[in-house]
Amino acid sequence: MYSLKLVTFVVLSSIPYFCYGAKREDFDLQKMFEDMGEEGNKMRDECFTENEMSLADLHDYDKAEDIPEKELCFYKCFFQKSYVVDKDGKVIIESIKAIEEVKDLEESDRETFTNCLKEIKPVLECKDMVEFEKCFDQILM
Repeated sequence: MYSLKLVTFVVLSSIPYFCYGAKREDFDLQKMFEDMGEEGNKMRDECFTENEMSLADLHDYDKAEDIPEKELCFYKCFFQKSYVVDKDGKVIIESIKAIEEVKDLEESDRETFTNCLKEIKPVLECKDMVEFEKCFDQILM
């Protein structure tokens, strides 16, 4: 489960940076998802299949609001499969707090991050991922 938590945190913390926080080429975001280890690759591929996507369909954007629904659906799927969002769309704060890299955040950043996640509405639709991702901005940008 630790490898899953590490993969999840890397993905979670990198999405705001690659998708809308910095001017990067699509290749950088795609590279991040290219090899995530056996467990991560399996989840990634399942979510690509469910959303009729491939690695080449992931792109970077200037703002979270610009991310197309299809890509938001991929992220929603991935976070559900990695046990960060449950089947009812609730962010599982305890799963996030258990990730070593989250534990390593400064206390104020960790608190800001988890408080933000507690305040977002359930991730029931793909577009709900925009608010989810904005929580990462608060600590990463």
